[in-house]
Amino acid sequence: MSNYKQNIDQYDVISFDVFDTLLARNVAAPVDVFTITQELFNQKSNFTLQDDFRSLRIRAERNARLGKVSADVTLDDIYDNLKLLRADYTDQFIEGLKNAELQAEAEVLVRGKAAELYDYAVKQGKKIAIVSDMYLPKEAIAGYLKQNGISHIGFFLVSCEDHVSKASGTAFVALQEKFEGQKVLHIGDNYHDDIVMARRYGLSAVHIKNNIELMRDKGIVSRFKSVVERRLQVPEQTYLGQVTQSVVDGIVANYIINNNANNNTAIGFTVLGPLLLGYSQWLHESLLGDSCDRVLFLARDGNIMYKAYNLLYGDKAVSNEYIFGSRRALVFPSLRVLSGDDIRTFAQLDRGASLRATLETFNLDKDSPLVVKAAKSSGVNLNNDEINGTNSANFEAMLLTLKDDILDTIESERGVVLDYLKSVGFSDTKAKIAVCDIGWNGSVRAVIEDYVGREVPGYYLGLRNVEKTRLIGSKISGYFDARKEFDWKEFAPVVAGGVEVIEFLFSNPDQGPIKRIEKNKDGTFSAPQNKHDFPEDRRQMVRDIQSAALEFIRQFQSAARKLPDSLFLLDRHTGLSNVVDMIERPTTITAQAIGEAPYSTSVGSKPELIGAPTRNNTYYRTHVRSLKREWSRSFWGQGFKKNALDRGLKRHGL
Repeated sequence: MSNYKQNIDQYDVISFDVFDTLLARNVAAPVDVFTITQELFNQKSNFTLQDDFRSLRIRAERNARLGKVSADVTLDDIYDNLKLLRADYTDQFIEGLKNAELQAEAEVLVRGKAAELYDYAVKQGKKIAIVSDMYLPKEAIAGYLKQNGISHIGFFLVSCEDHVSKASGTAFVALQEKFEGQKVLHIGDNYHDDIVMARRYGLSAVHIKNNIELMRDKGIVSRFKSVVERRLQVPEQTYLGQVTQSVVDGIVANYIINNNANNNTAIGFTVLGPLLLGYSQWLHESLLGDSCDRVLFLARDGNIMYKAYNLLYGDKAVSNEYIFGSRRALVFPSLRVLSGDDIRTFAQLDRGASLRATLETFNLDKDSPLVVKAAKSSGVNLNNDEINGTNSANFEAMLLTLKDDILDTIESERGVVLDYLKSVGFSDTKAKIAVCDIGWNGSVRAVIEDYVGREVPGYYLGLRNVEKTRLIGSKISGYFDARKEFDWKEFAPVVAGGVEVIEFLFSNPDQGPIKRIEKNKDGTFSAPQNKHDFPEDRRQMVRDIQSAALEFIRQFQSAARKLPDSLFLLDRHTGLSNVVDMIERPTTITAQAIGEAPYSTSVGSKPELIGAPTRNNTYYRTHVRSLKREWSRSFWGQGFKKNALDRGLKRHGL
């Protein structure tokens, strides 16, 4: 904003546009205020409007403008035309709708990007003018400005009352006459009305984009381009889910732009925030609907879910706790037999792993005579800490040789796990206790069910459509559930192409992989951790993303308190829209930020980039097949492709 402030320094009078300049709306499309008006009217008045007020209001304004030759229409003109459209509406009914619209505007308006320039101009002792082409009463606009800290106004022009307008240039003539002999600068978002016309009539003017346009330029999710395009249209009909999406988009744009958010904060607020909000709302409704007494959030991905859910619902939340619920801590001790599939599940040997860390997972000591003997018989070099495609089969054979010893060592863990589960609520045999996790097959839930000997419902961000989940049936539910045809068509293919992206966003940056659960002498429980699988810079990145996501929930709560209750719940399209868009159509910012992050598929596995080429361009120019192989193995194919193309690798058939 420094260039704008330098401009302000050169002038005596600073004139501001109001809407989308000094003030911004917490909706992406201004006409969505009409839907909010109807919802407020129905919620707070003694009447119920069942007609589609949005389309009626748009038609009434259109008719009012057709009847005006010169001066702008007023709000009274619009509602007089609404009365003509619906003669059955009483005067009291019409007046109630008009007041509801004035209130709706008050509830959605926040400080815009230019409010910072207003503060600066006032501090510098500049005279302030307000010029707005608007049908709302001047008194109402002054109130909206005042509630947002803008009250030092020396001259105030509103087209509908002062019979001048920016679009015709007469407002700028009036400005010149008022401040004759003084240097006037006008600031606004409409390039033609605020800039072209001001300059045509002899004033200086600078253009400032509105927050929705600036959010598009920020380049976090590509769908904001279509948000800007739709904003210029005037859809006469919509449904509440679209308006809720508009509220989310408005909150996102206003926060990101007004706070100059960095990329990590922008990703968290724009992508993870709405996803966590929508999921938490779905979870709460599901828990209440299924009469659950308690829900346990499983480590480690459940940590951010636990924080989001409790932030959103506070003392109204279903009783809950974040527990040591990792696959290693709970599933491994439940094994009665050990197969090759089990080994591959816990070690992910085909993607590379650390020998030492993997041995620790299976309760084995590298220097143990039993391990040394098994290694020799299986052709495993214990001095080579890397497990890869060349020796993974040998390592699997070694573990199968030691399976009886492994099973003996985990038997003691089994009793500790059962005691731990009792301590977190399962001692109450009458309580209905559910588990919550990110997904995708519900394995840990099934093991808990076996431990406690009773049904345990499971609630997940997402579920795969595989035999295992189909057999479990209705005992598990997903925010998006690939077992359902609609979800499969709408969400699952996209999200399935970026599971690791979602897991990265949900990862716990402050808790390493859990080795096992231990019972302390005082009866409490603890869980030793392995070294965290992310480097510190990426852990900080996740902290920033998750912190911003929680801030989105706070901002949404604050905005929603003023809005009708019907706009509080996000439909799944709204909750998932930005994360689906990011996975399917990544921008340069998101592809680089997340695609270049290292990710481990299991304890001890070798970290790999989520979605980015690993070598320099010179190498790929002579090894085209190598690039394609990396792409096929990449966790996030679309992110890999975007990063490759952005690097100039355009002739490699990606």
